[in-house]
Amino acid sequence: MKGLLALSMCGCVVATLLAAPIPKELRKKNNSLNGRWAVESISIGDSDYDGKSGQKWDIDGESLKLEGYDEKSGRLDRLVPCEAGGQRALDWVILEGNTKRTYQGLYDIEGDTFRFCFSLTADTDSRPTAVGKATNVYLYTLKRAEGK
Repeated sequence: MKGLLALSMCGCVVATLLAAPIPKELRKKNNSLNGRWAVESISIGDSDYDGKSGQKWDIDGESLKLEGYDEKSGRLDRLVPCEAGGQRALDWVILEGNTKRTYQGLYDIEGDTFRFCFSLTADTDSRPTAVGKATNVYLYTLKRAEGK
């Protein structure tokens, strides 16, 4: 009986360890989005926009630093991975002063191209259904850039 109890407890410990979340540092090392990216194009709804072309994004884990925004601006950006029916999903969380906005999005990455599609309106439950141009979404296309 003692042997069975010990074996059962050992199995519970192993199951708990396997179910434990992956440590944040390990997730950061394996994150294919990490690094510097340059905005190649932006679509807002069905229209193209070139106002931010060339802007640099530095991604490190969930941290996102946008060229032109720093600690002095009082803005903090994060790209938070989340579940979305088996699709690659990110929530873009922007903290500015006492205001927090969350844009729900999907992304794909192929080689050195990262496409991020997210809702036009913050703080709604309106995640895009696919990565691409659509009426109610932003679509950012970025290319991996040199530096950082």
